Amino acid sequence: MPALTEPLPPAYVCHHTGGRARVRIPSRRGDAAFFALVNARMRGCSSVETLEVNASTASVLMRHPKNLALEAALDFAQREGLFRRAGEGQARIRQSARDEVRRIDSQLRQLTAGEVDLAGAAFATLAGCALYQLLRGEVLAPAATLLWYAAATLANKENA
Repeated sequence: MPALTEPLPPAYVCHHTGGRARVRIPSRRGDAAFFALVNARMRGCSSVETLEVNASTASVLMRHPKNLALEAALDFAQREGLFRRAGEGQARIRQSARDEVRRIDSQLRQLTAGEVDLAGAAFATLAGCALYQLLRGEVLAPAATLLWYAAATLANKENA
């Protein structure tokens, strides 16, 4: 019998090696009751020997000493009404974006002989913009920025 009456939340496979796999369910981040249910129900899956759940990181770590049958474990979770594997298209887009950011970061490090990385460049740019705004007497952020932050906060609240 399904545990949830709403659509199953998507689960993203973060990594999978022979006897271990980590799955994230970001839409349930912080939901201790949901992860307790996952912990209880997934213990009935013969493909998983040990299980660790973490509501604060929205992750489920599954282990098996020989070889984890990840597809069988994901199918079990879906049959139990816990979560479903996210569409491959979504995962590919996310991976493509990560790869592109890593490529840009690598090129920036090469161009600066390792002195600057992408995170440092982003920080310097944002700090410079903030200083410029302060020098102009603009203490508060522009309306568009505040609306963007408000929308991001609302999106994070809905995914929590």
